[in-house]
Amino acid sequence: MYEEEFIDLRVYLDILLRRRRVIIVVTLVAALTAFMVSAVLPPTYEAKAALSVGSRRSNITLTEDFVLSEEEATLVELKGQEDALTEIAQSLAVAEMVAQAQPGLLEEEQSSNALVHAIEVQTKGDLLLLTASAGDPQRAAALANAWMEAMSEQIDVVYALSPETIAEIESQRDISQQEYKEAQSKLEAFLGISQLAELQSRVQVARASLNKYEDSLAQSMASRYTEQIDEQKNRLAALYAEESQIRQQLLNVQSLAGQLSERADSGTDSWGLALAFVNLQAGAYGGIPAEMLQLDLSGPAPNVQLAEVAELVTTLLNKQAEIQQESATLAEQLGDVQPVESTATESVVEQQVKALTGEVASLEAQIEQQEAQKKELTAARDVAWTTYKSLLDKLHELQVENSISTSEARVAFAALPPTNPTSPRKLLNTALAGVVGLMLAVGSVFVMEYLFPATVEQEMPGMSGVAGWLLAEASGLSDLKSGGNGNGNGQHVKVIGLAEEQVSRSE
Repeated sequence: MYEEEFIDLRVYLDILLRRRRVIIVVTLVAALTAFMVSAVLPPTYEAKAALSVGSRRSNITLTEDFVLSEEEATLVELKGQEDALTEIAQSLAVAEMVAQAQPGLLEEEQSSNALVHAIEVQTKGDLLLLTASAGDPQRAAALANAWMEAMSEQIDVVYALSPETIAEIESQRDISQQEYKEAQSKLEAFLGISQLAELQSRVQVARASLNKYEDSLAQSMASRYTEQIDEQKNRLAALYAEESQIRQQLLNVQSLAGQLSERADSGTDSWGLALAFVNLQAGAYGGIPAEMLQLDLSGPAPNVQLAEVAELVTTLLNKQAEIQQESATLAEQLGDVQPVESTATESVVEQQVKALTGEVASLEAQIEQQEAQKKELTAARDVAWTTYKSLLDKLHELQVENSISTSEARVAFAALPPTNPTSPRKLLNTALAGVVGLMLAVGSVFVMEYLFPATVEQEMPGMSGVAGWLLAEASGLSDLKSGGNGNGNGQHVKVIGLAEEQVSRSE
């Protein structure tokens, strides 16, 4: 187990008790010194006055494109006004005005800069609080009132509406009015000679004629192209019909070939088969051969050979292939028409269309030019009117404000001579000096004990520290402190160090 470490405060209490006289003396000396100095210092009196400053400064705004929100504008205005008023109130210019108005407020060999240090300015809302300090109550009140008057004049110079401002705005008003009249005259002169309405009417007539010619030309060209497409469709339909006919002929030829095969087995000929073959040849070749135009039906029937039938089939198949190829090509090109040359009538119409197109373009260019000039003159007139109206309204506003406003700053309350000085404060200074002296004395005592640890102490059997000192005091053994003997009880004086005392106590 280990012993618990602790701090013995009795050691510090012993030091304070042994050095109590030093502590008391230092504290009393500090308090007495502060009291004497406070009694010697001249008294200072403070007089208070206040001005009411309203925000009535005019703001000329010709456009509302860039405007702060109401809350932001209020904050910016109040903050800027507080800073500006504080600087104006504590400026050297106001001090010079006070010194010139009341030279008696300046002491001997005192500059106007000293008056600035005697004034303190604070802002509270629309109030501007002035505090003037002086050694005499009457002089403090006079300084506060004089400073308030001078500051009011200076604020009026900075913030109040001056006659030069109204004169300048009147001059700008006259200039803007003249510019507006000139812009209006130019616009009226342009409208008087402008052919805008006539040009627009001519464009409408030309457009109507152009549309009519274009429709006529389009219809003529469309009809001719439609004829080509119709021809393609008719040709394709004819090819399809011819191909269908050939397929039918092939079927008939196949049937004829079957019948011929049966007749060949029987060895007999038939006029029916011969005539059928002749019809098939006529359909395939586009006519009946000359040698077969006259037939003697009383004689034996012609012998139709299978080779002739096969040749007819080959002819029909070749013809069918040609028709299929031509119909496929025509089907792919259906709708693709060849450019056609214009007729004499169409050429005349095309010339009219070109002429009317150029005329419409020229008229529209003239209309665009005159409309642009009209817009420019109208915009210049509108800008001049806006400027003139804004200046006119602002001039009326300033004239009304100037007629009812006499000053930007008004006296809230004047300063009165104070009855009691604000400094020096004897009791407060004495108390503070006593506290500071006590702290310095205690610190000095501990420093002395640290640098010079040896001290005089009565050593009594079984008693040490505070208890020994109290017992010695109670027994009247104060003579032991000077080195003499006691009352014969064998006690003696022993000088020990503070370190030895701490060691003996810890043991």
